[in-house]
Amino acid sequence: MHNSPREVRLRIRLAFLSVWRAHLEALPPYDPAYACDERYDHEDDWTSDPDYRGSVPHFRAYSPRRWARATAASRSAAARSR
Repeated sequence: MHNSPREVRLRIRLAFLSVWRAHLEALPPYDPAYACDERYDHEDDWTSDPDYRGSVPHFRAYSPRRWARATAASRSAAARSR
């Protein structure tokens, strides 16, 4: 049975919760008043948690399509500089 990348990340998070919490606290948009759900990915410029995006102004402009374009552009620029 094949596990999706999201399922693999979830298993890793659950196995290392203290490391995940430390990572969350280091993120610029971290809000200690919000109880982050381990089921969702959280990074400095995006999250898959639909409730978190709506409650924090930093994520209100989040767009999966925009994130994908920015990631692709970043990778292209990195490949060109090699």
